[in-house]
Amino acid sequence: DGKEKKCTYSNKGRNTTNMRLHLNNYHPEQLKQLQSEELKIAEQTLNSSSRSSSVTSFFKSKSFGVPVHKRNPLPQNSTSFQTLKLDLTRLCACTSFPLSMVESEEFQKLIHNLDSRSADSLPCRNTLKNWVVKYSEDIMKKVISNLQLVKNYFLSMDIWSQPGLDKFYLG
Repeated sequence: DGKEKKCTYSNKGRNTTNMRLHLNNYHPEQLKQLQSEELKIAEQTLNSSSRSSSVTSFFKSKSFGVPVHKRNPLPQNSTSFQTLKLDLTRLCACTSFPLSMVESEEFQKLIHNLDSRSADSLPCRNTLKNWVVKYSEDIMKKVISNLQLVKNYFLSMDIWSQPGLDKFYLG
């Protein structure tokens, strides 16, 4: 019909990562324009400084942002998606890997370079948080059911303090 649809996306956070992800996923041409404008501004700023030659050449030689391509996520019922989901959930549940990392351009580019379909299937941090919570609940249920099968078990506790006795710990 020739009418341009207005996007109703609302970014509630204070950072720009979610907006960049939205632009990358739904408005790749606008993201390209934004990146081009940012590069022009960076070049203008760098050109006005005394050390512009080496810094400008650095920025000109780098490709910033996730490559723009047609999204082709893995089917959620596929083995590949389930493996990605479980591996990513375990990574976040069992290490100090920050959930917000899945929304960073660098992480997405890393995954994209390994497998573009996996990169297109990455969840947002809230979805990942839900996966981690469910994973933790499932593990807790398994531990409880295993403990219910055991006749006897022993519990050990340890108490210690920091030097100066200003903090105490129970483990």
